[in-house]
Amino acid sequence: MLRRLASALGLTVTLAGLPVVLRAAAGPPSLAGLPTWQWLRDGLRDQYLPVDPILHAIGLLAWSLWGYAVIVAILRVVAVLAARRRLAGAAALLALSNLVTLASVRGLLDASIGVSLLAASTRPTPTSTSMPSAPVAVVRTIEPEAVHGTAGWERAHPLLGDTRADTVSDQPPLAQPDPPTLDRAASPIAARPDPAAPARPPAGTPTRAYTVEDGDSLWRIAERQLGDGLRWREIWALNHGRDMGSGRLFRHAGLILPGWVLHLPAHQQPASAPLSSPAHGEGQGPASGSPPSPRPPTTPPPSTAAPPTSTTTTDDSPPATAPTASKPAQHGRDRGHDVLDLPSGSLVGFTLAAGVAFALAVLRLRRRARRRLGRPDDLAEPEVGQTTRRLDRFAHQRTAALATVGDEPDQDGDQESPPPPPHAPFAPSDLHTTHPGRIVIAERDGEELAVDLVGHGAIVVTGAHAEDAARAVVAGLLTSGNPYAAEVILASPDLLSEVEDFPGLRRIPDLPSAADAVERELLGRARLFEHYDAPDFVTMRAEHPDDQQPALLLVCDQRPGEQAGRLAALLAQGPRLGVGALLVSTTEDSGMDGAAHLHLDDTGRIDAAVPDSLGDGQLVGARILRLSESEAVELLGVLAASRSDPAEQRPVAALAPVAEPRTPRTIPPAQPIPAPVEPPAARPPRAAEPKVRVRLLGAYRIETMAGDEIATGLRSKAREALAYCLLHPDGLTSEQVIDQVLPDVELARGPQRFWNTMTNIRSVLRQATRVEKLPAVERAGPLYRPDPEVFDVDVWQAQAALAAAHHATEDGELLAALEQVAASYTANLLETPSYGWAEPLREELRRRGVDALARLAELHHQAGNAERALAVLEQAISVDPYAEELYQRIMRMQAALDRLDAVQRTFRVLEDRLDQLELDPSDATVQLANTLTRTNKRSRHPVRE
Repeated sequence: MLRRLASALGLTVTLAGLPVVLRAAAGPPSLAGLPTWQWLRDGLRDQYLPVDPILHAIGLLAWSLWGYAVIVAILRVVAVLAARRRLAGAAALLALSNLVTLASVRGLLDASIGVSLLAASTRPTPTSTSMPSAPVAVVRTIEPEAVHGTAGWERAHPLLGDTRADTVSDQPPLAQPDPPTLDRAASPIAARPDPAAPARPPAGTPTRAYTVEDGDSLWRIAERQLGDGLRWREIWALNHGRDMGSGRLFRHAGLILPGWVLHLPAHQQPASAPLSSPAHGEGQGPASGSPPSPRPPTTPPPSTAAPPTSTTTTDDSPPATAPTASKPAQHGRDRGHDVLDLPSGSLVGFTLAAGVAFALAVLRLRRRARRRLGRPDDLAEPEVGQTTRRLDRFAHQRTAALATVGDEPDQDGDQESPPPPPHAPFAPSDLHTTHPGRIVIAERDGEELAVDLVGHGAIVVTGAHAEDAARAVVAGLLTSGNPYAAEVILASPDLLSEVEDFPGLRRIPDLPSAADAVERELLGRARLFEHYDAPDFVTMRAEHPDDQQPALLLVCDQRPGEQAGRLAALLAQGPRLGVGALLVSTTEDSGMDGAAHLHLDDTGRIDAAVPDSLGDGQLVGARILRLSESEAVELLGVLAASRSDPAEQRPVAALAPVAEPRTPRTIPPAQPIPAPVEPPAARPPRAAEPKVRVRLLGAYRIETMAGDEIATGLRSKAREALAYCLLHPDGLTSEQVIDQVLPDVELARGPQRFWNTMTNIRSVLRQATRVEKLPAVERAGPLYRPDPEVFDVDVWQAQAALAAAHHATEDGELLAALEQVAASYTANLLETPSYGWAEPLREELRRRGVDALARLAELHHQAGNAERALAVLEQAISVDPYAEELYQRIMRMQAALDRLDAVQRTFRVLEDRLDQLELDPSDATVQLANTLTRTNKRSRHPVRE
């Protein structure tokens, strides 16, 4: 409020108060008294110029500027308001105001007008983040964090963005999603156009009407009205392409406007259904009186996969969708888009695979942050099992954007099946997730089916594969979020016997002790909810994001016995307080009255689900996700390692003493740069200039020597195979390429696909370079080698410089080689696109490159060139922004240059980056920063005795 008042007051004082000042200082505006030619001739003759005409001219100029400001202010306000209301001619008027208004004046006016518009806008509405893959169909509103955390102009600028001349149209702009990252980004902001009139539903479709409210999205509407946010596709299918009034068509699932009337499926759950999901809470369910029409168990379910939203969306392309279950699979190719069958017979979904891949990425970043420079074996690439590698590769494949166009039929006549639409990048659920207990537990026709595990009290799983299903539930729940979103109490000595406690998982061996823990948790939550006057778990998480409780799930494979009555009484309050139980039973009679039941047949399919609301009638006939004991232990081991500090697994290195002020400071020397043992053989000079330049550092790019990119024609697997071959210049067998680049191809078709890939590479490169006989990738016996005479590859230059530095024997030779490393290694290997096999190569090159840059900085520092040393260390941080020791070295050099403020800024940057990994700077770094700051303060202000 104070900012809005200050902005309005400033504009008023500027336009209304300035004439008073001008009249008092220069008098009223008048053309009389201005300098004349006679005045100038007299001044030149007498060598004296009277000052009054000059002062009068300055005053008249000030009056003119004030008049200009008033005119453009009025014009700008009228133009902006007309554009906001989409009046006829608003675009031309806004273009005129842009033309006659200076950029600086226009910025000042836009800031004031924008803040006024912000003050007149509706109250902020938090966007839904109930699922990490929720659709982006959001009426864009102002998020509370953005309102209180940004300046007025930063909030007003997006409001004015829709009133620019090039954006005024009858079609509102598309709401773009925020890319999920480790940090939670604020939602975009936009104004709401006028409500639209309802339209008639499609003929023959039983529907009911729903009027869109402020802050709604297709996900939230489906969650409230249909009981499952994943059913947003049904709403989209019913309304896609409808005329919503005022000439607007519903073309994008990412944008709905208040006042639109949508048609929803007429089917609703019975009002008396027991153990309903929290999404069917009071005030959120369907209108009373709707006749129940339960779906028979054999009816194929609607699409329940989380919407795989591409990172970029155009106005002319609808959002990508996974195959719906109502469409039969074609030759089995549609099956498995979001599920992965493991060789052991286990079954996992994309959500679990993406959670494991995310945990593995965090683990790698944490190890990089704590690594000590110059020690290649220190916190090296983590050793992971085959299951983890499979899931990591599957997640990368399902989130990778299509890299090329122009895929053609194979030479053997078989058309390659088009890949499914890519998922949006995965981010785990965070504190703002209102349903953290809702995870995927089954699949049907390649699409994931989710159940709220804490919304039904106790769920009993019986039949074959029940224990494997429980392991998959534990892994899926824990990988879907952080320990503040979901927690598991494991009351079993045998279910996951090799897994120790870690953040998010508590082991309690016997059921009575576990029941005591659940009882204490329920009592504590009941008091907390009463304190906040929160009626249920969902409301508590939505309205009090600063004091939330995780979804708590008790997992047990012991028969309840005498604890059955106690557990049933405790878990009766579970759905309201966010506590549930998953009980594995070997018999049909579990002894838990009122519990929900899932029964599995011998093939792992669900043949009974009670009540029907457990999975909205979609679980019967679906395959349960499952993991074996060894697979679950391996995946949970990766998750546990990603939630621990790698520095705690080793003794802390001794901190080098800090030198006294204004004396040279030494930097701990790095170890020799890791490189091949044998020195590189000298290559003969090229017989001719290379024909193709390939950039593998940073974004992957293939181009001719003239700079023209080679994009069309190369198939996605051909591009990947070329990169893999270029990173192994000594040669590869066809089996090695097939194993890494074509792992999903049938064994019998592998050689043919490899030969087609090589043919595609050669033909496209020959056509692009206009060289008829271009060998490109040559065959020498069993090996395929890239021809060094054809390719100019940036990573080859960096690797050669690293090898030369490793084997240098003289200081001058070492310095020259390290400078060549700094010139060539400016980005990480294959940052885009992301290939799973490239991660070990990327990490190895990053370690060698960062160590080399650190060594180069040492040499410059020892030579007295501190500025160059700092520049080299900053380059090292650009390729490894989490390496804590780099920041320590920078702070030492900044202190040596007596730059106290720079030391503090460097430490804050380190804190912010480590906070993304939920790490704190090590004690050694904190001690170093404090010591350097304290020492510099004493040097600036010596103590007098």
